[in-house]
Amino acid sequence: MTAIHVLLVVAIAEVVINRIAVGMLPPRKGESPGWHASLDHIGLFLFYFTGVLAALVLATRCLSAFDRTRRLRDIVAHGTLLLATVITAVPLVISVPESAKLVLAIAFTVAALAMVATVFGASRDAGVQVGLPILVVPLLLHGVMVIAARLGPEEELDGLAPVVMRLGVLGLCLAALATPYCFAPRPFARAVARPLPIVLAMAVAAAGAVVSRMYYPTVAKVSQLGLGIEISPGHADQRLALYLLALATLTWTISSCAIAGAE
Repeated sequence: MTAIHVLLVVAIAEVVINRIAVGMLPPRKGESPGWHASLDHIGLFLFYFTGVLAALVLATRCLSAFDRTRRLRDIVAHGTLLLATVITAVPLVISVPESAKLVLAIAFTVAALAMVATVFGASRDAGVQVGLPILVVPLLLHGVMVIAARLGPEEELDGLAPVVMRLGVLGLCLAALATPYCFAPRPFARAVARPLPIVLAMAVAAAGAVVSRMYYPTVAKVSQLGLGIEISPGHADQRLALYLLALATLTWTISSCAIAGAE
């Protein structure tokens, strides 16, 4: 069990509790049940714990990289990532004024770019060098839109925001679909032959299809709350099959990496 395993577990718990359960189970008007307040507090704790743990993992990786390399490019990339990580983690510790949100958005975007810069090298894994830039594209779109919203008039972004949102969602799907080829345990032929990840991925896909068929409006709300993906609650979204395939593919990659570490 490593910090990455803990981060993965608490990140999933934060999405399920803080983003989905708290929003899907609101108390009735005029009521304030203790269970909902407790659930809200647990979700808020997981939100901050996930953010702090992610910042610590990135900072630790950057500091350890300084001991492994003397290449100027790697030192600059990891140093930039470390500085940007510290800046973006500030709101987890203290309240920041509204005027500082632009600095945080810039730091977030710089951190995404610096993260990509740290993976290139002759001795680095080719799959990671291809996959990490694909993963970072949706993050860059988000950061650029936040920066543009802070710098320019909102009315000029009204028509652009939905387009960027769709591109971001498609970017997330592409990143999920690319994860087996870029981040699966090596050798790939051995990883793809393991039955447990395949069973889990098929179970997720089947369960998602059945639940979407029976409780589509609820699935649409869960998608919007948990993942920020807006799908029409009135009729089946044309890209629903793509979303389920991406989720199943990501499940295979995560489970493959988890059991590879155990073996």
